[in-house]
Amino acid sequence: MSTASHPSIVRAVVREILPRTGLAHLDGDDQREWTVTKSTPGADFAHLHPGDRVELCVERHDAWLIVSGYAELDH
Repeated sequence: MSTASHPSIVRAVVREILPRTGLAHLDGDDQREWTVTKSTPGADFAHLHPGDRVELCVERHDAWLIVSGYAELDH
């Protein structure tokens, strides 16, 4: 049985966008690397650019930390 924790918020900067695969790699303020997909709920993936700041909603599912949503922050 999977156990999920309460979500936490992490701020991150978009490092790289891979439009053909629908992935974006981000560097979090928590010193972790994060990935969102074009199907991750949140901001419009097509409008993300390297250097954009976002806020990630992160949930723990057993041993994994999963981005369950994200939002763009004002520049």
